[in-house]
Amino acid sequence: MSDDETDRKRGLTVDNSTDNTCIPKGDRPKVFLVDDDKDLVFVLRAHLVSAGYNVATAYDAESALSQITADPPDVLIVDYTLPGMNGIEAIRCVKKNRATTDIAVIMITARSETDQVVMALEAGAQEYVVKPFEVAELLARIRTVYRLRQTKRALNDLNEKLVNQIEERTSRLRTLYHFTRALNEADTREEILDLTINAVKEVTGSQRISILVAEPDGQHLVCARAAGIDQKVVQSIRIPVREGIAGRVFTSGKTYVASACQEHGDSASQYESDCFVSTPLIATSLMTREEKLGVLSITDKVGGGAFACLDTASQVNAPTSRGNDLPYRFLHRGGRVTPFWNALSQCCAIKTSGKCWAM
Repeated sequence: MSDDETDRKRGLTVDNSTDNTCIPKGDRPKVFLVDDDKDLVFVLRAHLVSAGYNVATAYDAESALSQITADPPDVLIVDYTLPGMNGIEAIRCVKKNRATTDIAVIMITARSETDQVVMALEAGAQEYVVKPFEVAELLARIRTVYRLRQTKRALNDLNEKLVNQIEERTSRLRTLYHFTRALNEADTREEILDLTINAVKEVTGSQRISILVAEPDGQHLVCARAAGIDQKVVQSIRIPVREGIAGRVFTSGKTYVASACQEHGDSASQYESDCFVSTPLIATSLMTREEKLGVLSITDKVGGGAFACLDTASQVNAPTSRGNDLPYRFLHRGGRVTPFWNALSQCCAIKTSGKCWAM
């Protein structure tokens, strides 16, 4: 008896002329096959492996459920007739378990009665095939349910991402609200600077924050308030208004974002340079419509990595600077920052402009 005749006897038809399209290269979904016909399982497994799937098998529902719970597959193919628990009961168990509920399910049945098909679909199966069936048909249905599952997961991930973004933005608005209320009650420059530092730290989790202000002659910037920087370093900072990142930010009124991360030694020593080279870095101007007051610098983010897209409106790595341009690599001058930073910096600047801002 030929192999094709043996397959037909098991309720399986192989169309050798059919284009047996394989799954995308590099993507190997896992298929779990449950059937009490060991010969059929052997043959189907061979076809599935040949098509590029990782395949696990079981001959009864109880054994299958324990394996599926421990290592959920992408697609479950289950026969209706099984010893003990039948296929529909097995599907119900899979769908009730939160860890396995999103598995795509295909029911195999030897009967085409409507009631059995309806029960399978109502139990949670996405597709079904009736014996005898062609391998090409089963492979096509596997690809279909797998793609639908992947699309659903992508949509769920996107939805979760959007929910997280909304929560983050709501949190920022709440922080800004409390910040502006506290500003209204602040009577000294020190209180205003402390409120600003705390608000920035709460939102970004940055470990080093500094506020630089112009000296009375307007030619140099000095550090009026800082968090995470050695006090001796703070007292030594005196930057010409047209030099270094802080000087450029003050002069231009623009925002600079250095999003590249580099290895550094002693963190405090990085602030001995006028360039403030620690990254990731956001340096934004504090100014009112009438005057430029200073620079807010935020760096050394907890956990490392660049600031998220919510931290800056423009998160781009620019090419290495050349010649006498800014002496730092991967520096990007952003045309704007998010509304949060605009609101926070402007509130701080406006409130402080009448509070003896200059040193």
